[in-house]
Amino acid sequence: GREVWALFDNGMDRTFIDMAFAKSCGLKVSAPVERMLTGTGSLDVRRVSSIGITIPGQFEFTRSPMFAEDFSAVSKAAHRPISLVIGRDVIKQFLWLISTSDRSFRVGKSGSLRVRPGAPTLMLKNDLAQLDIAINGRPAVVTVDLGDDATVSLSEAAWNRLGLNELASVESTTTGADGHVVSTKATIADDVSVGP
Repeated sequence: GREVWALFDNGMDRTFIDMAFAKSCGLKVSAPVERMLTGTGSLDVRRVSSIGITIPGQFEFTRSPMFAEDFSAVSKAAHRPISLVIGRDVIKQFLWLISTSDRSFRVGKSGSLRVRPGAPTLMLKNDLAQLDIAINGRPAVVTVDLGDDATVSLSEAAWNRLGLNELASVESTTTGADGHVVSTKATIADDVSVGP
């Protein structure tokens, strides 16, 4: 086995391996079998032979067939070589307890969490991991996307509907998984609440 950097991205339907990494492991990589749409464009998807994935002390699984993409743009944006993106097909099968304070996570069987009475919880609305929020007292629905590096990403229409165009903002850029650079703007909203 080889140790790799992996990205958890529930916005991806499937789990993917980096094409260059797959080739370096001696895996057979097919010609493109489809195009996958990203938030900023599209990527070629290739088929790879079956591979086993292990998170030590947590779980093991085999993906057959596995699919590959070019993660060079993702690796550049992450400032490290991303060899694997674990997508919704795997994420939804397990319970994930994430601790941001010590940058760790634990994996359990789906449905195995028992929450103590009175503990704060947030219920996701559907398979897309959507959540009710309010910004400046105006309701919105956002998708929790583990692969997005923004705090909350909004369409321009939602930005305007929530009154954020009335706040001071900073222009910036972000890079999509396909390497396309897009213009963004950011602001800080004082009144944000999560949940119904």
